[in-house]
Amino acid sequence: MPRWFNALTTDIIVDTPRIINGVPVKMAARRYVLNGSSQSAAGLTLLCLHSIGSHKELWEPILENVFQSQETSHEKLPRIREIWSLDCPDHGDSALLNASIEWPKESQFSLAWAEAVAYFRQTHLNGHRVVVISNSGAAYASVGSIRFLDHWPTVPYEAFILIEPPVVPPERTEEDAQAWRERTVLTSKAAMSRRDVWDSHQGALKYFTKRFPWNEWDDCMVHLYVENGLRPISDRDTRLTLKCPKAKEAESYSVPNHIIDEAMAEIEKLCDKVPVHVLFGEYDDFMPEIGKTHIRDMARAGRIASVMFVSGVGHFVCELPAQFDSPEASYIHVSCTGRSTETDRRFPVVEDHSGAAPPSHFQRSVGKPNLIVEVSCYARRAIVMWHV
Repeated sequence: MPRWFNALTTDIIVDTPRIINGVPVKMAARRYVLNGSSQSAAGLTLLCLHSIGSHKELWEPILENVFQSQETSHEKLPRIREIWSLDCPDHGDSALLNASIEWPKESQFSLAWAEAVAYFRQTHLNGHRVVVISNSGAAYASVGSIRFLDHWPTVPYEAFILIEPPVVPPERTEEDAQAWRERTVLTSKAAMSRRDVWDSHQGALKYFTKRFPWNEWDDCMVHLYVENGLRPISDRDTRLTLKCPKAKEAESYSVPNHIIDEAMAEIEKLCDKVPVHVLFGEYDDFMPEIGKTHIRDMARAGRIASVMFVSGVGHFVCELPAQFDSPEASYIHVSCTGRSTETDRRFPVVEDHSGAAPPSHFQRSVGKPNLIVEVSCYARRAIVMWHV
């Protein structure tokens, strides 16, 4: 663990309800609690889900900033009770736990993980006020978890924060669908063409720091990726390979159309129940413009609680280096909802601060301030501040 990370951690193994060919699927999870702080049962629990090809430890630089804000901010911020980061069943440490499983052809990044997230929420976070933060393809597991929850139509989450979610609206044209397929195919081919055996961590680090996209990442992110994403090939072969095999990562990018459509439908349903916040990079280097436009339109129609675009970055919002001292660093807000048509649902108005430094609070309240939305905006701000 990086020496700058001031948190107490606990690692656990979760036995999920899914069984494949007679073998139970397990999931690795890590709990973070601010060192020396008093926990409040009323505080928020953040549940962090990593992107395809990643692992749970890559959240740590972001979590450090969240905890630092808890310790040093003069603003009246809601407290964080604890933070959990999960490994997808076929990624990171979970992949080691499930090494004996012969996975079905369809990617488990969405289906098995969605079920595991729902199970973890119900068995380990009972009584917690949970905000889910997902990066990229983890949005499928994040919003998809509601299908496996016993509480529906009540949603046992306080809010959702989706970072660069790979959403494509159902009303897409064939041209749009083809363009998205081509992007995912290219990404899968890039994963398959990658080297996946090294003599040492130092050799792997040298490899990744010279190649896109890792050569653009923050140094601590690359170190965490290498330190926690590799394993010995076997007991006899001490060379290192990826915990998530590159073929499994490549397969994960090819998400079936029905999963994409179901995720969009689930986002639509969730918007009626809890605040859903979305964060995009400014550049369309991976996410389709049609998806971003659809989410923006949902926000303007009073559906999505807020949308934020981070200037100067594309898909890798979470991995790029911090530029606190850069005069070009700016925030782009897309104004979202005022009061919804439902009398029991109020979301904040996020004003347009394009090109300007963010205000001390992202929102001015409509009616009684909604604590959950306020917290979600805070958590998102911590993510953006670390990487813009």
